[in-house]
Amino acid sequence: MLETLRHPCVWTVLAVAVGAMAYAQIDVLNLWWMMSAFAVFMPASVVLLVLAFACTVFYEAFTFSTFVPAKKQSRLTGNRKMTFDVSCRLPEYDSIIIGSGPAGLSCASVLSQFGEKVLVLEQHVVTGGGSHQFITGSREAQFDAGLHFTVPQHEVLHQLVVGAAKPPVRTPPLADSDGTYERIAFADACEEPFCVRGGPKEIATDLTQRFPEFARQIAEYFKICHIVQLRFALWLVSALFPMTLRIILLRSPLFYAWRTFAGTTTTVALHSFFPGTSAAANKLRSIVSGLWIDTGSPPSRASFFMQLAIFGGFQQLGAAYPAGGSQRLPLSMVEAIESRDGDVFVQCMVERIILDWQGAARGVVMSGGRVVRAKRIISGLGWRKTMKLLPNGFAPARSPLTQQSCGFAMANVTLRGSAEELGIGQANTWVSPASTANNFDALGSLDGLEGGIDLFMKDPSYDCAFGITFPS
Repeated sequence: MLETLRHPCVWTVLAVAVGAMAYAQIDVLNLWWMMSAFAVFMPASVVLLVLAFACTVFYEAFTFSTFVPAKKQSRLTGNRKMTFDVSCRLPEYDSIIIGSGPAGLSCASVLSQFGEKVLVLEQHVVTGGGSHQFITGSREAQFDAGLHFTVPQHEVLHQLVVGAAKPPVRTPPLADSDGTYERIAFADACEEPFCVRGGPKEIATDLTQRFPEFARQIAEYFKICHIVQLRFALWLVSALFPMTLRIILLRSPLFYAWRTFAGTTTTVALHSFFPGTSAAANKLRSIVSGLWIDTGSPPSRASFFMQLAIFGGFQQLGAAYPAGGSQRLPLSMVEAIESRDGDVFVQCMVERIILDWQGAARGVVMSGGRVVRAKRIISGLGWRKTMKLLPNGFAPARSPLTQQSCGFAMANVTLRGSAEELGIGQANTWVSPASTANNFDALGSLDGLEGGIDLFMKDPSYDCAFGITFPS
């Protein structure tokens, strides 16, 4: 007990208790009796808490039902339709998740592990959102709808999401024989493409060898990249705090670097890192911003944080691709949800979210008038689409400060033959609209002169900006 009383945490609690009691003008004799009782029962309370925690862990470990994927997945997995008659009473659900993209399915799968009965509603004919695949009628070919690479650690995170004893989907590293997993090419074929291989250190070394006059600026770029990525982790943790405390934290000096670079566009930031109008400076900026399509917006609109994430961020982990195709990820989550008595239905469009008298979401109205109720409603559609589902007068009057990201066209091409016969590797290729015609300037200048990317966004007949992915 004496050792316990020496602990600074105990004396802190005692000091707070004494101050509170003094403020309440408690009798001194009673105060000493309470302090003595606290000193006696403190060790026992700690022991009881530890035992309770240990018992909870052991109980969860021995009672948790791990997900075991079927040896042969049912064809209905991810393709089930709601066949209940409108007059039929639906099961009682704890949560309804709107949208079966990676976020919606991950949420539903985790909730089902905690014993909740969940219902996932998807308006498309298949589940998966951006991670689903198009399959031709003859099943001769399948194409990625969006997810064309991930990181090797994805298989462990996915295992946790579905609650399996071992990873149900493998994500082996994605790279050619020389380690290249991204190629950033110029519109001029005569200009050597830049091969992205290894982590940030290897990329910085390759850039320095190609642009030795910018060695110091390249080192500074990757230093800032590391700092901002760490702040991003803290930014995620801050979401656990009350909003008032979170705002104070985000405005503190700790987040100065985050505020500075997350609030700056990629074009402005790269001009500050790599200044100049020479062909070398333009080429360096074009290479560093070469993966801009992955951000969803051109560099003139994209946050510099997104730029740091795609060039210098995920490379710390490496690139990978799900074995068997990207659709295996959502299908395994659907299988895990259904194995825990949950439901995932396609072709179920939600027209409106039902609110109770207190303004809490308690159900949804689907196309055709069917009403489904639950304790909570979770939307995976994004802020703008979710606001459109609320009754009139309940959506916030203030619009979000961020604009909608850009749309992109995707052309799927079937090539007959093996990868070896066709000379196709596993690396993605990104072509930047930078050529001798515009002095290799993809970003443009800060004084209003537009670069190749913005000119292409205005007029698609300009040098095309595109990416070619081969994993699938």
